[in-house]
Amino acid sequence: MKSFFSELYENNGKLVFVLLCFFTLFALVLKKQMLELDTAAFEVLESEGKLGAIKILNSLQYFSIPIFYLIKFTGITFVLWVGAFMFGYKLFFNQIFKIVVLSEFVFVIAELIKIGWILVQGNDVTLFDIQAFYPLSYMQLLDYQDTPNHMWYVYKSINVFELVYWFVLVQFIYAVSNKSLRISTLIVFTSFVPVFLAWLWYFSVVAA
Repeated sequence: MKSFFSELYENNGKLVFVLLCFFTLFALVLKKQMLELDTAAFEVLESEGKLGAIKILNSLQYFSIPIFYLIKFTGITFVLWVGAFMFGYKLFFNQIFKIVVLSEFVFVIAELIKIGWILVQGNDVTLFDIQAFYPLSYMQLLDYQDTPNHMWYVYKSINVFELVYWFVLVQFIYAVSNKSLRISTLIVFTSFVPVFLAWLWYFSVVAA
C-alpha cells in the first residue's frame, strides 16, 4: 500500500493538477449538457428566454474551476501543514499541496458515478433529483422534498467518498513522510477532519 501511494506521488504535480481540472470540466459539462438541459425546469427557462443567462453562468463556472481548486487546495494544505507541524513532521507546503491535489480524484470518481446513475434513471429525472443526489451519501437515506434546502449540502457532504478521501490523505502522508501510520492518521484526524466537521456545522447554522 505504501509503495503504491509513493509511486502515485512521484507523478508530475503540475500535470496532475491540469488533468484534475480537465476531468472536473468533463464531468461538469457532461452533467449540465446531458442531464440538466434536458429537464423540464430548463425547458421552462428556455420558453421564458432565460436559458441564455444560464448558459453564460455555466461558462463562468467552467472557467472558474482552476481558481476554485487553487483556493480549496491552499486552504486544506494549510490545515494539514499545521497538523504535521504540531506532530513534528517536516513536510513542505508544496508536498502537502501535491498530496491534496492527488487525493481530490476521489471526488471526481464520485461525480462520474453520479452522472452514470442519473443517466440510468432515464427521462424521469428532474433538476431537483440532480441537485439532491450524491452517491453513497446520508442525503440518499432521506426524502429531499422534506429536507430543508440549506441542509442539502451538509447531508450530501456526509458520504462514503469523504471517508475514502480521509483514508487517501493518511496514506499519502504516510508514504511521503516515512513516519508511522498512526501519526499520519492523527495528523489528518486532528487537523483536517475537525475543520471539515466545523465547516459543516457552520454552514448548517449560517445558511439556516
